[in-house]
Amino acid sequence: MSSGKKIDADALEIKGVVEEIKLGRYGGQWLSIHHTGFIILPMFPAFITTIIIFLGLLLVVDWFFSSPYLSMPFLWSILGYPQITATGIKGVWQDSLWAWAFLFTFTPLFYVIIKFFYFLYSLPLAKLWVKPIPEGRYPYTPNHPIVRQWILNAMITGTYQNYYKETPWGSAGLSRLMYKALGCKIGKGVLPTVIVDPPLTEIGDNTVLGAYALIAAHAIEGDTLFIARTRIGNNCVIGTRALIWPGAKLEDHVTVGSYSMVTRGKVLPSYTVWQGQPAVMVRDLREKKQNGSKTESKK
Repeated sequence: MSSGKKIDADALEIKGVVEEIKLGRYGGQWLSIHHTGFIILPMFPAFITTIIIFLGLLLVVDWFFSSPYLSMPFLWSILGYPQITATGIKGVWQDSLWAWAFLFTFTPLFYVIIKFFYFLYSLPLAKLWVKPIPEGRYPYTPNHPIVRQWILNAMITGTYQNYYKETPWGSAGLSRLMYKALGCKIGKGVLPTVIVDPPLTEIGDNTVLGAYALIAAHAIEGDTLFIARTRIGNNCVIGTRALIWPGAKLEDHVTVGSYSMVTRGKVLPSYTVWQGQPAVMVRDLREKKQNGSKTESKK
């Protein structure tokens, strides 16, 4: 009897392992399909848009060299003399416009233009596929649906950061569009830096983020994924390469020094200055602020 129970237990264990393998395979395929689709799908409209724009420019050039150019002899010595053919006079370059169009596709300008439109067309897709994750602890495995969604969020965010962080639309104003499409709540006057978990990050108005400051809303602890929303208030200053860990809350007018680390779940009150690893308060401006407010009220 005991041997029969042992066989049943072994069979159940084997069945559980098989199911785990199936779930893992499904999770990997799901991630691969979604991330590959995110990379490939925007290519087609970006390429078509770039070609349409360039063809329009070619038509303008063709019109210029077929009519107005012939009445501007002062340009002939610079751009070339018109050609006399059996059918009449033609502006220079008209016969080679399609050759120029073909060569254009191999120039850096074509790459810059198509990359810009690729960026714009990928934003709606990112907004559709990147979803917020409930706060909590989860087993760190793609078999878990919430963890699988978090991994997809991280893959798409990482793709943006790798491709666009060193370009004008990645490190300047258009980075706001990128992070907003990824679900980040960003206040007015904020130029984002490295935000690891945009759907779980809130940044208030007029906050300054130093170069390479990193804001995270997750931590991997062994085989567990910990997720907690990170909040930064208004008029804060985050120094260069500072690290803000998940669950941290910075109230308004908080300054965090360069290379400092705000630990997980830490609450930093308003009008304070923090420095170190882990960050400790080095200056408290709350009393000074209160005295200043009383002085102004007396006046």
